Amino acid sequence: QLAGLAAQGAAGGAPAFGVEFSRHLGLSIGGKGVGLWVDDLLTRLETAFSGTGVAFRAVFRFGARGELGPVKVTMDGAGVWIGRWTSGNAGVLAPTGIGISIEAGPISGGGFLKTYAPGDYGGALQLKILGIGAFAYGLYKELPGGDASIAALIGIRLPLPGIQVGFGFAIMGFGGLIGINRRADLDALRERLVSGTAGDVLFTDDPMKNAPKLLGELRTLFPDKKGTHVFGPTIKIQWLSLLRLDLGLFIELPGPSKVFIAGSGKLVLGSEDFALVHLRLDFVGGVDLAASLIFFEGYLVDSTVLGIIRITGGLALRIGYGGNPYFVYSVGGFHPEFNPGNLPMPAIPRAGAGVDLGVVWFKQEMYLA
Repeated sequence: QLAGLAAQGAAGGAPAFGVEFSRHLGLSIGGKGVGLWVDDLLTRLETAFSGTGVAFRAVFRFGARGELGPVKVTMDGAGVWIGRWTSGNAGVLAPTGIGISIEAGPISGGGFLKTYAPGDYGGALQLKILGIGAFAYGLYKELPGGDASIAALIGIRLPLPGIQVGFGFAIMGFGGLIGINRRADLDALRERLVSGTAGDVLFTDDPMKNAPKLLGELRTLFPDKKGTHVFGPTIKIQWLSLLRLDLGLFIELPGPSKVFIAGSGKLVLGSEDFALVHLRLDFVGGVDLAASLIFFEGYLVDSTVLGIIRITGGLALRIGYGGNPYFVYSVGGFHPEFNPGNLPMPAIPRAGAGVDLGVVWFKQEMYLA
């Protein structure tokens, strides 16, 4: 996956220009109790102009986790570089983030800290005592003018049987999102529904398990925007041992300019280790007042029957109002060979694109592979 183009200045010299490629490796050595996992690889090719000509190098940074008994270590950004650079032909890169957690009987906890740039940090803290867990992870960035940009998710998780509310329902946790000088990127949130990333970021139970990835996605879902703030509570509800629902209600201010819900529902028949039916639906819906859009999307994530039959699908709803009204509804899924460009139908305008269809268009699709 191509991460993008970037330029990074160096003290007393010209900036280094580069292109980055990120790839999930998923390599493992050993297993639970004693093991090493190399999750991600970031490759960066850089060039820079110096007094002796053009310098170039290849940079390789890794994200890895290790486990030795009750001690777990997370490291992000460590690596090596080779090439013809202003500081030599090769070198070792210190990690940009490191964390440690310990599980010691009834008490466990840990922390993680990552540096993105001077004045730009991310971190996570987690503590569990006698089955009651509390965690917080978030971002801090100094903006031009001295203001601070903060995005933080906090949560409390309760042991069984939780707080019983009747009819088999129980509250298993609660928390919330605080975003100061941050906005909600709804396009990024919707794009990450299929992979389950959006649900993992908003409703994680263990931020220390994959803190570098969660913090990176949090930066994408809630980017900086001075004068804009996002707030909202989250709750975790369980019905018997079959159904679990994580739900959050979020508001973007001033305005409000956006009001939306996000959630992740899971149905398990059997056990988590071997479920006869395992269905997970991640969804997001609400009103984008700035874009004159009402929307809802939901997708099945990591859903299986008997552990071998994979279930996929989703649904989407768009209602555009204002100057460019339209209505779009789709349920089911699309065959891999399906290409909407080959069909004689009008293009679906993005909110604010300035396209006037002149008619309201309704479409329903069901494709079975």
